Amino acid sequence: MSDFEDISRSSNDADNNAKTLNNEESLVVKESVHENSEESKIETEAPRASSTFQLCKKFKRIKYEIDMQNYRINKLQRELKSKRIPEYKAKEMEQVLKKEMFKLGEMIQTAMDEKRKNKEEDCLWGPISLDNDHNILLNPPKTPSDLSKISGFDEYAYTEILLSDNEKLETDRYKLQECILQQEETNCCLQKQIALLEQQMEKLVKGNQKVAYKMMGGDKTVDYDKLKKELKHYTNVADTLSNNINRMENYLKGLRNELNDLKCVKSNSIIKQDFAQTSTSDQTNACDAKIKELQERYCSLLNEYCQKETEHSKTVDRLKKCFKDKDNSGHEQIETEFLRKESEKLISEIEDYKIMMNELQSQTDLYREKFLKAQEKVEKQKIQLKKLENSNLKIEQQVNEEIKKIKLKFEEKLAELCPFPQKYEESQKELEEAISKIQELEEKLRETSSALTKAKCELKELKERPVKSNKEKYEKLQEEVERLKRNENSLKKTKECLEEKLCSLKSELDVLRKDSAKIITTTKFCAEKNRKILHDQINCLEMELAQCRANSSLSLTEKEEKINDLKNELKLLCNNFNDCQDQIKQLKEQIINITEKPKTEKFSRDLENWMGNLPSKIRSNIPIINLAIPGSHDSCAYAVTKRSKIAPDAEKIVKRLYRFIPCIVRRWAKTQKYSLYEQLENGIRYFDLRVAYNSKDDRIYFTHGVYCEEIIYPFEELFNFLSKHPKEFVILDFQHFYQFSHQHHEQLTNCLLKNFSTMIYERYLHLDDFSSLTLSKALYLHKQIIIIYRHHSYIDKIFFPSYYFVNPWPQTTKVALLERFLDDRLQLRSSQQGYCSQFVLTPTTPFILRRFYSTLKASCAEKVEMNCKAYIEAQKPGVFNDDENPTSNVFLADFVDLNDNDFVKTVVDLNMKLLK
Repeated sequence: MSDFEDISRSSNDADNNAKTLNNEESLVVKESVHENSEESKIETEAPRASSTFQLCKKFKRIKYEIDMQNYRINKLQRELKSKRIPEYKAKEMEQVLKKEMFKLGEMIQTAMDEKRKNKEEDCLWGPISLDNDHNILLNPPKTPSDLSKISGFDEYAYTEILLSDNEKLETDRYKLQECILQQEETNCCLQKQIALLEQQMEKLVKGNQKVAYKMMGGDKTVDYDKLKKELKHYTNVADTLSNNINRMENYLKGLRNELNDLKCVKSNSIIKQDFAQTSTSDQTNACDAKIKELQERYCSLLNEYCQKETEHSKTVDRLKKCFKDKDNSGHEQIETEFLRKESEKLISEIEDYKIMMNELQSQTDLYREKFLKAQEKVEKQKIQLKKLENSNLKIEQQVNEEIKKIKLKFEEKLAELCPFPQKYEESQKELEEAISKIQELEEKLRETSSALTKAKCELKELKERPVKSNKEKYEKLQEEVERLKRNENSLKKTKECLEEKLCSLKSELDVLRKDSAKIITTTKFCAEKNRKILHDQINCLEMELAQCRANSSLSLTEKEEKINDLKNELKLLCNNFNDCQDQIKQLKEQIINITEKPKTEKFSRDLENWMGNLPSKIRSNIPIINLAIPGSHDSCAYAVTKRSKIAPDAEKIVKRLYRFIPCIVRRWAKTQKYSLYEQLENGIRYFDLRVAYNSKDDRIYFTHGVYCEEIIYPFEELFNFLSKHPKEFVILDFQHFYQFSHQHHEQLTNCLLKNFSTMIYERYLHLDDFSSLTLSKALYLHKQIIIIYRHHSYIDKIFFPSYYFVNPWPQTTKVALLERFLDDRLQLRSSQQGYCSQFVLTPTTPFILRRFYSTLKASCAEKVEMNCKAYIEAQKPGVFNDDENPTSNVFLADFVDLNDNDFVKTVVDLNMKLLK
């Protein structure tokens, strides 16, 4: 209940202040009446001025109290949010605050009525415009503080909750946009008021100049009535200025409260960011931009306030100087005292304003600190999200490895158990064989036993019938009996051995059955456990996948909308930039035409025929490998369109990105603006070509990340140009071949020979003349093309291999490293070889991701054009020996059309150094 007591005390204080103000007003009126009775006829208008001034003072005090009440209201709202007071207490507090606001509104209305009465009494004094501040105070404008009542995420589960929360986020975003529009409207109002204040200040300055001129002796006759009117006018203007300043401070406070509410909403959006990863990142960026705009506007208002304060101090000083040299008459003393009091009051008010401005600055510093802390929290949460993603990947890898290990163990155990049934069958077969042998032995025993019984019977008969002649038979029978006994003993032994084997085999079978049963049960139990664990993990991962997909689907729509907005803005900026560039070019041309009048005509005056226009001294004496020749990098990458599909030379990351954002891939794949014929017309004589085979339509295309154009059409343009310009010479450099077989190489060579059979300078006919080939010699031989074919497995007699024309690749994104690389590699050049200097920056994937919405032209080509011009102008073409410093030959670049073909012109004009 402490907060409620504070509110009631503040309301009582406001009532007491109102009573004291009324008492002071009555006393001031009495004093003014008393002074009217005592003073002379000249001072009849002074009490009216004092009463109006005191009314203004009363207005100021009331406005100050209103501002303090608004500050307390905002403070109490924050405390209510922090302490979470119940709803019934909050309603009681709001009712008390509304009563206070209603009382203050009544006080303002009474003051306004008194002011109107005074206005009717005295028409000389102008109205003090409050711009309906009482209506604003009675009905304060709505701010984004209502958004803080929106409840955040309590729980996070399943996709339905995510969808509902997404709808809440969208409503919050629309409300924030409405609040920002309201802020912009208030800023427009403030700017209008500032303009009015500036007009008033200009009037003040003019009036002060007139008064100073009169008071310094411009006119010897002084009209005191005019001076009084001017002083009254100045007091009115000062009052209006103070009112406007108060109004501006109130608007600033409202803006600050809205900023606080925006930050509260932003903190809620940061809490939601744990569950919706990318949906609020764009909102935070928008809020940051709006906060920065508000801070800039606040700083501009501060500067204007300081300027007006200085102007006020200057006016006070001028008034003091004016009244120093005059006579100390009664009227002037009264007026000077009155003005001094007013100036002291104004100074005190200015000091109060300074204190308020310092407080506002401290509050802005606090807001900045809070904003920085919130940014740090966002970055930490992003890092945590990345860590969670990495941990999820590691867990997935571990799960997959464990599954593989379990599969391997299961397969090993199956492999161990597989021979057991075979052994069991083999043992069963052995048992059956042993049983069959035993049965056979038993049959033999039966037969032997029957034979023994027969022999015994015969012996008995023989004993009973003694026969002398049968002794030999008897001996034979005894021998047979002994033999049979031996057989019987051996059979018994074998039977015992077989029985022992049977017992051992039965025991082994029992052991095997028990072991196999145990192993099978344990493996089944472990497999079921692992299946349950893996099933749970798979369910968890599926849930996370569903959540991530939902988040990504929600964020993609917002991203697309913002990307479209940014594209529109970029288009406007590009159009404006192009207009500015055109104007700059026109101005440069005018300046060059005015200042520079070259004595000798440059070779770049006619780029279409620059080789034919070279002097005969250069054409006949200097080889082609020692001329300065402009070339284009990825010459046929101008034909990248919306229909261009991904090519085999693209990296894996580029292929993945092409599925989702093909427009950006095409934007970075395009390296030239001019077509091949336009490049020839603008002086390009060296063409860097990359070729790929498309299996879908069985054709060969030029390529650079995506398929550009079929090879037939540029070759036709080249043939048409060379047939019209017989003195020009061209170098075709086939750098790379993608998805090419021997048949495709033959297809390409046949196409080249078909189009340029008589124009090609053949290698096998002129092997020793390559380093001495000049333009006049080529014209004599009716040859206009050298073809460099950089493929180790396919070497043709007509085309030149790669070691005839060296072409090192810088592979960097910095201009300083590019120039250093070119200098180092140029020193290794041989006098018998051609040489290419690539003035090209090669963007990497991180480089492109940092400049996601840019292009290769803006990020790389223009950078090289701006910084490398002096380096190119310092190069020298010409013949050199191996003991001397090497000279330059071919210069390659992206977007050769920049700055009206400035790159081509500088390279062509380097040949003027050969005349010296």
